[in-house]
Amino acid sequence: MESQPETGTSERKESNKGIKKALAPWIIYSKENRENIRSENPNFTFKQIAQKLSEKYKSLSADELDLLRLKALDNKTRYLEDVAHNEEECTEINKSPDNSDILIPLARINITTSSRH
Repeated sequence: MESQPETGTSERKESNKGIKKALAPWIIYSKENRENIRSENPNFTFKQIAQKLSEKYKSLSADELDLLRLKALDNKTRYLEDVAHNEEECTEINKSPDNSDILIPLARINITTSSRH
């Protein structure tokens, strides 16, 4: 028996292509500090750089963590706005031919072809 993808998943992925995902505080910290660690330790492997970043991240003060959380929250807000804007565009494109108020968002259309016997 073939497994079916989750309802609307492929359509949603297609409609949100090109939108950068929201970043977690750890990822923001890593991106901001990876080059510093690499330049201070040019012989470190990828794993050693990740370990050093992790050590430094765990030793951050509460204020520094709060700043990273604020950056992550800003990033999440940007992401949600981009997704909402993208869904609005998809909805506008799919207005009915007579320009009535019937709107069909592409990201939520689910067409199943499986049949049960």
